[in-house]
Amino acid sequence: MSMSPAESFSVEYGGPGQLATWAMEQLGQVKPIGVIDHMLVVKRRAEVRGVVLLTDLTDNNVMMHVASDGSAAWINHEALAQIFSFVFGALHLGRATGLVHSENARSINFMEHIGFVRETQIANFTSQGDLLIYAMWRNNCRWIGPSWDSHGQTLLH
Repeated sequence: MSMSPAESFSVEYGGPGQLATWAMEQLGQVKPIGVIDHMLVVKRRAEVRGVVLLTDLTDNNVMMHVASDGSAAWINHEALAQIFSFVFGALHLGRATGLVHSENARSINFMEHIGFVRETQIANFTSQGDLLIYAMWRNNCRWIGPSWDSHGQTLLH
């Protein structure tokens, strides 16, 4: 079943600003440490539903920090394809890393559902629990299909 144009999601490139502040407030105990290198804004019906902050960019990795409006339908497959096409295509990276607090079951489920793999954890990162470290590799990412090219020219608006 396809969504009508009014129901479609979009991912837009944005610089740090008010939405970055909103995202930081949503992130809770695990906030980015480094500089925000890129910000991707997920919209549905022109309303902001989530923000993906990309920080600590290296020649092969970026830290991904995901903040959403908390709704169950804040993102779809199309938006995930756009995000990962940017990370692995436009940025030419081989890996993305995500950090999740061990008490954040909703984020753990989301990360694992979209294909991130838990690599390790840092015990007692906060007084409430551990820090879980997740990775997604370009060669294992199901969101970048045959239409993706090495220049990241596919889906990002």
